[in-house]
Amino acid sequence: MVEAIVDIRGCDYSNKNLSGKVLSGVSMQGSNFSGSKLVGIQFARASAQGAQMRGTDLTDVNAFATAFDGADLEDAQFENAILSNATFGQYDGKWANLKGAHFEGALLSSSDIGRLCENPTLDEYTRKAELGCRGSRR
Repeated sequence: MVEAIVDIRGCDYSNKNLSGKVLSGVSMQGSNFSGSKLVGIQFARASAQGAQMRGTDLTDVNAFATAFDGADLEDAQFENAILSNATFGQYDGKWANLKGAHFEGALLSSSDIGRLCENPTLDEYTRKAELGCRGSRR
């Protein structure tokens, strides 16, 4: 069965409690989820490039293969999240903003961590203590 395509690009969901919802496969480029609570949501294969997710609580989410490239994830919480194959790279020439983001207990493969550690916006503490990045970008 083919997954339905839901398009919420550019929509404003800031400061909402969407915990437990299903957003898998959703196109949400440029949407605003800043300050929202998305605890435990199903978020696999979503397209969140360039989304505003500053201060969003993504604890316990399943974000398998979700594209966060170029998203503003400053102070986002990814504790115990499934992030295998998720990307946090560049979109439209802009890196995903991971300043203050936390990944404690997140599920990432070694190759996922290698790609994530390339992001220059990661804080040094998160880079070393939470992700175990080997080299420093600074």
